[in-house]
Amino acid sequence: MDSTTIIVLAIALIALGFVFKRRQGAAEIIPEEEIHRDLAAGATVVDVRTPGEFAAGHADGAINIPLNEVARRADEFTAFSQPVLLCCRTGRRSGGATLILRRRGIGAVKNAGAYQRVVSGENTPDR
Repeated sequence: MDSTTIIVLAIALIALGFVFKRRQGAAEIIPEEEIHRDLAAGATVVDVRTPGEFAAGHADGAINIPLNEVARRADEFTAFSQPVLLCCRTGRRSGGATLILRRRGIGAVKNAGAYQRVVSGENTPDR
């Protein structure tokens, strides 16, 4: 193999490593139809944003457990109506929280993504 081929292969392997690492870094966001079905079935909504972000607007009935408290408070999630829909501002923190809880054996948690996807309309900030 010439040096160009080796460099191209190395770059491809590095790129694949980043893709694989990224896929492991957060739970996939569920479709809106699934959110609606779960809410109709009585799912619990947990917002993992900071208390300040939560106060600025949140889904009706949502419980605020900030991401930095999720691991410590994981046992609380077993008492919630299942499934538990986790949300935040973009889906990144809720994805991380989903993985934390699944690793602790709490499987009925789903990443709903941005809290606006589960908002009924009353507590949204004016924008």
